[in-house]
Amino acid sequence: ILTVLTSDHLRRGVHRAVFAAACRIHEEGGLPNFDALMLEFDDPQLKHVLISLDEQRREKNRAATVEEVRQLLTVLQERTPVSHPAS
Repeated sequence: ILTVLTSDHLRRGVHRAVFAAACRIHEEGGLPNFDALMLEFDDPQLKHVLISLDEQRREKNRAATVEEVRQLLTVLQERTPVSHPAS
């Protein structure tokens, strides 16, 4: 996934910050799960984003399937990353 998805694919600054933290945790040998990401941030806005993302995942009541991940990677490979101003 990291060879395809970059922070340039993400429009909002908070999403880029979460992605960067997840990448950092992964590079350090950790598992970038919800708990690890929550510990990375003191900013209430970033914590709110994490909570919202986790709630959306729980509402689906299932993990993403391998096929969904493949489809996401296909879409991302077809896109040209575009720089977005921080928000």
